[in-house]
Amino acid sequence: VDGNLHVHMWDPRVGGTTGGTTSFASHTEMVVCVRWCPMNEFRFASASFDGTVKLWDTRGRLPLHTVSGDDRVLAVDFHGPRRIASGGGDGN
Repeated sequence: VDGNLHVHMWDPRVGGTTGGTTSFASHTEMVVCVRWCPMNEFRFASASFDGTVKLWDTRGRLPLHTVSGDDRVLAVDFHGPRRIASGGGDGN
C-alpha cells in the first residue's frame, strides 16, 4: 500500500535486483489495509477510506468482488476459508 489509491505488489523474482511491480487500482480513496488469503496464494483483500473492501486475484487486474459499507473501512482480514471480516470508522 503506498498511501494512495493503489495496491502495489513487488516480486523480487522478476526484474533482477529491482524486482517487478504490479499495481492494482480500483479504490477511489486511500487504501489503508491489505491481507493475503491464507488458503489461496493468489488472492488478497484490501480496505479503503472509500468504504469498500475488495477481493483480488493477482493473476488479474480487476477486483473479483467489492463490498461497500457506510463509512471508511479501516481493517480487513480473512476469517476461515470463506469469510472476510472488516472494521470501519462507524464501529461496525
